[in-house]
Amino acid sequence: MTLTSNDVTDDATRLSTQPVAVGAAGPSRQLLAPVRRTWRQLTSMRTALLLLFLLALASVPGSFLPQRNINPIKVQEYLTAHTTTGPILDRIGMFDAFAAPWFAAIYLLLFISLIGCLGPRIRLHAKALRTPPPPVPRVLTRMPASERWETSASADEVMAQARTALKGWRLVQRDNSLSAERGYLRETGNLLFHLSLVGLLIGIALGALMGFKGTVLVKEGDGFANAILNYDDISPGRLFSGDRLVPFSFALEKFRATYADSGAALTFNADLTYK
Repeated sequence: MTLTSNDVTDDATRLSTQPVAVGAAGPSRQLLAPVRRTWRQLTSMRTALLLLFLLALASVPGSFLPQRNINPIKVQEYLTAHTTTGPILDRIGMFDAFAAPWFAAIYLLLFISLIGCLGPRIRLHAKALRTPPPPVPRVLTRMPASERWETSASADEVMAQARTALKGWRLVQRDNSLSAERGYLRETGNLLFHLSLVGLLIGIALGALMGFKGTVLVKEGDGFANAILNYDDISPGRLFSGDRLVPFSFALEKFRATYADSGAALTFNADLTYK
């Protein structure tokens, strides 16, 4: 009897151990696959670190260039002195760096990345904390490292000595065996750090949206009441409401200042009447 290569191939395809062919993914799975890949990439720790670096890089213009919400006069002086580069920088939002769309996009992506990264990690860490240490294997020699010795002490004495030596570990005693684990505090601290970073981002965002920045010049003998119309310059957030202003007023009775030889101010002292 002669077997051809085709016969062998046909017989092989009929073997009971042949893996079952997986059908092609449905249209819905094919559509969701790029979304899932993008989400996994966005919520990776590497992406979060990259976005954090980009956020720091995007903050540089706000530190070196004058900003409209702080000193619009300086911005106008810069535009007058730099007639070529000034308008270009103005068009891309360099004089309103922290309110620019590109800065908000980086900020939002970093927030989403941290939340998406922390969610699964917190869930797995909480599950690991609830799970007791695994039981001791029956054959210790199969473990990467094992030690064996004999002693005349009783099992209770050996167990007590082991508990003393493993103080600070998570311990679970099963019959005459003792399982111990540790190392969870490092992950807990790591998660707390990233949660604090998320809280900081939320606080900064809420402050920028619901807060305001205002300046006013009060001369000696004059006063000030906390109202929007009384500010010389005010930059409210997008969600700011004048109704949230704390009602207070003060009168400047006397003002004293000391200066260095270079003209830089050293100290300020003011006598106020507050109500």
